Amino acid sequence: MHGKAKEQAEIDSEKEIIETSTVQAMGKNKYGNVIQSELEEKLNSNAGDGKTEVIDDGDTLVVKFVDSGRYYEIDNDGNVESIEVVVDNNPGNIKIGINGENLTGLTEESALEIWCIEDLVEWSQNYTQYQNSYIKLGRTINFNSNLSYTDGKVLNCSSVDELKELLNNNSGSGFTPISTFNGDFDGQGYEIQNIYINSQLNNVALIGSTSTTDTCIKNLGITGSITGVMNVGGIVAEARKNVLIQNCYNKCNIYYPVSHSGVAIYGVGGILGYAGATTTNILISDCYNLGKINSEEKNGYVGIGGIVGSNYGYSTVKINNCYNMGEIYNAGNFSAGIIGYGGLYIYNSYNVGRVYGSGLTRHTSCKIVNCFNSRKVKYGISNDDFNQGTIEIYNTYNIGEFEETPTYKTGWYTIHELENLFYVEGTADGANGEAISMDLIKSNGETDTEDSKALISLLNDYVTKYNELHCNEDDFIKLNKWILGENGYPIFE
Repeated sequence: MHGKAKEQAEIDSEKEIIETSTVQAMGKNKYGNVIQSELEEKLNSNAGDGKTEVIDDGDTLVVKFVDSGRYYEIDNDGNVESIEVVVDNNPGNIKIGINGENLTGLTEESALEIWCIEDLVEWSQNYTQYQNSYIKLGRTINFNSNLSYTDGKVLNCSSVDELKELLNNNSGSGFTPISTFNGDFDGQGYEIQNIYINSQLNNVALIGSTSTTDTCIKNLGITGSITGVMNVGGIVAEARKNVLIQNCYNKCNIYYPVSHSGVAIYGVGGILGYAGATTTNILISDCYNLGKINSEEKNGYVGIGGIVGSNYGYSTVKINNCYNMGEIYNAGNFSAGIIGYGGLYIYNSYNVGRVYGSGLTRHTSCKIVNCFNSRKVKYGISNDDFNQGTIEIYNTYNIGEFEETPTYKTGWYTIHELENLFYVEGTADGANGEAISMDLIKSNGETDTEDSKALISLLNDYVTKYNELHCNEDDFIKLNKWILGENGYPIFE
């Protein structure tokens, strides 16, 4: 036996030892749980003293076989899975790659590398050194996992346990946001898990603000808990200059515990908190929010949104292929599934989270194209109940419950243009848009007539015309086609 076959046999043997030891350890415990000390005792008996090491990794236990260097995770049910653990031999030095190579950060091929919590903290503490850099995340890192730490001493802690306690103790401030960044950060599809931030700083998120040159943040997920008192976000708190945020998601619960007075409208959002007045262009594409966002703002000076909190300046903000599933609550005025306050463009996006405001956006000028809401809200699509602005809503529908209107509430001086804006027949009188029967909403279009078309047919007819009309524009965002989803309602293809 040789090669892969030999390696697999060794893995099977190690897993069998762990499974046997786990069953024995669970048998000693009247609650049927695996206790670290009991598992260590059984492994020493079955594998030999000193042949294994048991690591408490938060929600799970991890067993390392010392001779082979292989790791195995034991879940709460006693199941054993082999896992790959990358050891960063240069923790806290993101200019040295995992294989010991020197990195410049000047090109994508020589991007600086984040492999452990110490690396992420180094970036945060010395952020000025890493402006105009390419940076990439080498693997999923978990603030609650010992396997995501290497050596707490490089950050002036006596041990990994001390560093882990410092970053996770919910009586402290947790991780310090990366104050400013401009460059290219590629998460490569990995997550930063169980981040804890409780900060009194101005801009609170993984990245506090983007700087004055072009910035791209992509392919990243984040989970955990973030609390802040001004502009707060999951990925970025405040965006400046030209910014692209692409293929990112937030699962953090975000909390805004204070109330402001004054004229500035701050922002709290699942992806981006605030688009500043100096920003030129922002594009947020293929992003989503699953986290709960809760604000105690009572005076109406904070915008709360699943994707963007507020665009208070004169920025051009475009949101494409994004959605919110998280609960959005604001004690004040401005909350919505996509953006809480301010003008922007929304394409191919939707809300299916419980929102104590509008389904898509709230207040001032905006353009909404090819979108929908299907969850209980106050205003089905949008609301501009007191401000002057221009509202354009095209090819959009709401089937969610509503408190005041199923579609759009007109402001005092609002100029609005509506086309193909639909809501459920019989749920409201005199609402903006067109009422359509539930039968036609859930129809696949096979029985369409010239006078009676299914919602999906009406939506797709518009998509075809829009894409043909705008296909030569430089900034054209193509509209998605619609299909009937498993729930029987139109969704994006």
